[in-house]
Amino acid sequence: MNDRNIFLPSLHNKIFFNYAATSPVFKLSIDIIQEHIDQFNEPLSSHFEQWFIKLEEARKCVASLISAHVSEICFVQGASVGLSIIANAINWEKDDEVLIPANEFPSNRIVWQALAKRGVTCKIMPFDANHSFSEQIQQVDLRKVKLIAFSLSSYLDGYIENAELIAKIAKENDCITLVDASQAVGIMPVNVTKLNCDLLVCGGQKWLFGPISSGFLFIKSTMLNNLLPSFSGWCSVENPFDFSDKPLILEESARRFEPSLQNIPYIQGLRKSIEVLQEIGWDSIYERTNFNRLAIQEIFQSIKPYSERSIDSHSGIITYQCSDNALCDKLKKQQIITTIRDGYLRLSTHYFTSEKELDVLSDCLSKKYKVSEKKLKIVPLEKRNKYNTALITGASSGLGLAIAKQLASQGVDLLLIARNEDKLKKIKNSLEQSYSIHVEYHSLDLSNSTILDSFLETSKLQHIRYIINNVAFAKAELFELSDEKIIEKMFHINCYAAFKIVKAILPNMIAEKDGYILNIVTSGARTSFPLFSIYSATKSALWSWSESLSRELKSKGISVTAYLPPHMISNLYYGLARNSLSYYQTARGASQKNHDPDDVARDAVNAMMSRQSIKISWATKLKIFLNLFFNNFMTKKISKAFIY
Repeated sequence: MNDRNIFLPSLHNKIFFNYAATSPVFKLSIDIIQEHIDQFNEPLSSHFEQWFIKLEEARKCVASLISAHVSEICFVQGASVGLSIIANAINWEKDDEVLIPANEFPSNRIVWQALAKRGVTCKIMPFDANHSFSEQIQQVDLRKVKLIAFSLSSYLDGYIENAELIAKIAKENDCITLVDASQAVGIMPVNVTKLNCDLLVCGGQKWLFGPISSGFLFIKSTMLNNLLPSFSGWCSVENPFDFSDKPLILEESARRFEPSLQNIPYIQGLRKSIEVLQEIGWDSIYERTNFNRLAIQEIFQSIKPYSERSIDSHSGIITYQCSDNALCDKLKKQQIITTIRDGYLRLSTHYFTSEKELDVLSDCLSKKYKVSEKKLKIVPLEKRNKYNTALITGASSGLGLAIAKQLASQGVDLLLIARNEDKLKKIKNSLEQSYSIHVEYHSLDLSNSTILDSFLETSKLQHIRYIINNVAFAKAELFELSDEKIIEKMFHINCYAAFKIVKAILPNMIAEKDGYILNIVTSGARTSFPLFSIYSATKSALWSWSESLSRELKSKGISVTAYLPPHMISNLYYGLARNSLSYYQTARGASQKNHDPDDVARDAVNAMMSRQSIKISWATKLKIFLNLFFNNFMTKKISKAFIY
């Protein structure tokens, strides 16, 4: 494999099946480390600011790797240090318990056992070949358990735990979840949003090809203020460059656990290794590793696996019982690098494992291998990069922008559509920096069908999982004075654009059997006021279409939500109010409660994610009810206020 000679020249002519132990560092990463070490010849002040910038760029790189927010990442000197930081940061009480599985790597056992002097008990769940840890804890009394710590992928046999289920059980019992992902990140998709864990540690020296003493700690934002740093320093505070005497205010992020300037050379080396892997492509890495794993299983099919549970695992670790010393001696004689320990043989493979290495292994056991295409299809690839993007119209301000922020905080990539390109560019930069997601934007005039049609025909939209039709155009005027072009424009923006966008993307959603459509409508669609006849008509059409489409697609796994937002102050509101006030007399002291767009966005996204067909407040329901069943009453009330 040519890539290997470029990235890992140290493995030239070596037969290496030991990536789960400690991988060699990429040559490109070593060069970066050396480049930064050479800067030690100069005073720190000559590159101090540059190093701080690079530190934050590396933090963003790591956050993107596991779909976290940059503020949730702390750099540590390996997983053991990260575990120790957490062990000493939790406010333990006497008789608290920590629950871990059997056969954990010692780092995830010793650190908890050391808490015995503080009255904390480390309970080890006995190994059960027939039941996973996630199944076992469902039968355990968790009332005294404060923390559940486990490896996402076992260092021993590569078995992948059901971390999502464990986190769910933990939250139901008010327990903290800590995941050691050292044997997972870099070899399989790891998304902390999906895992829903509170804490995660990872060493960089294994599947990420980083240097020894590199790694990171993820601390969920909601956990931050429940942890107290046992070590604090000048970098732990809100403003590390303010040297004046002032009250202690800790940094409102995981950086508070970094008391001093970090090991920049090693962190930059880790960052470079991650970038190399990203350039190769995670899909390629997962698929190649899966091929290697299946090939090794073919080669070793006559040898008993360490445990049956890991046979269908999709990690890069394959472990066999090895009571046959002759086999172990043969592997050593052939200089095949593996881990042989305590009666078992562990092989670990990565993207860089070559077919030549598999052939040598095959010859050593006198067993040929052939991996079927059918088996290769079972590799589970994370859908995040392929099918986890939200298309949002009217995304440059107001509710559209607030929805974009809300989805970004959940790790959803974005495709933003609005007219103001300058605003969109600033929003893209801000959201990518804050949430470590990918943001694409297009400046489009949705009143122009030709422009919209061209965009839909030329754009790749297969990754769109969420459609948010938020854009709106309105004008307050008497119908008799309305301009036909304005009427047409209103229908194009408020209705036809939504129809066209959904029609273009819907076939792929149906193929995926999954998708979310959120249509922002208004109570005016059912309770129309003077001056808003055309606007109400467009929103009424959107609402009716949404209702019908929801019922059409219910069996397809696609939800359609009509959302009626409460009153908000926006640029659209100010424009309408200015024109309509000359026609309405407002009662003295009368006012509407103005809702925060961020709160409204949160409610709208929750309604969409929970697949509600409609979300409407009780106050709006009452208004619609009165208009439907007491129409004369409503007409009289409106007529008193309307002056014409």
